[in-house]
Amino acid sequence: IMDTLTAIATRRSTRVYKPEQISDSQLQTVLAAGWASPVGHGAYDELYISVVQNPKILENFAEYCGQAFGNPKYNPFYGAPTLIVISAKPKDDGQMVYIADVGCILENMQLAATDIGLGSVYLWALLNRIPQSPQFVASLELPEGFKPVSALALGYPAKAAIRNAARKVVAVTETGSPEEAKATFATATGLIDKASRKGIIHKNAANRKKSRLAKKVNAMD
Repeated sequence: IMDTLTAIATRRSTRVYKPEQISDSQLQTVLAAGWASPVGHGAYDELYISVVQNPKILENFAEYCGQAFGNPKYNPFYGAPTLIVISAKPKDDGQMVYIADVGCILENMQLAATDIGLGSVYLWALLNRIPQSPQFVASLELPEGFKPVSALALGYPAKAAIRNAARKVVAVTETGSPEEAKATFATATGLIDKASRKGIIHKNAANRKKSRLAKKVNAMD
């Protein structure tokens, strides 16, 4: 477990995820951190957290967002397997402190995610720049009077997968066969290319990484 200042300093937005789902214990850790956040006047009953992990619901919502943006390939939560939506009940007097409350909850959850090795990204535009999907909002089963305010994508960061895949290529070139090396190289380059398309790795850095690995693989022939 890292200390608080380390979690704050090392937290980064993650925009490439592994497809596998996070564990229930990890999810509960993140949710507990969210509910421990400072909330104006302690009005926790005016906030609601929804967890969406159903692949079909996420797929349909991503398709809806892609149509709204005019880009069928657009995935607003970057393929994360878990989406946490924070909703609130707006006050009758027009005060918007609930937006700050939601921000505090999301920040706590991001720091908890960092602490346990998960990736996350704060998704304000997902619910505020895209016309909200009635079907998706209905799937949240919100109490009457509540509206979605913001969201958090959550999952295992793919950057770690890239590092591990690259290390595996190097290891295979030292102890394995050329065929194994080419297979692991193909896997690694696929991950690197995806990260480059998402802007996680600069195109030049991606090319350099692939070039270094290719030299090791080609040296086996």
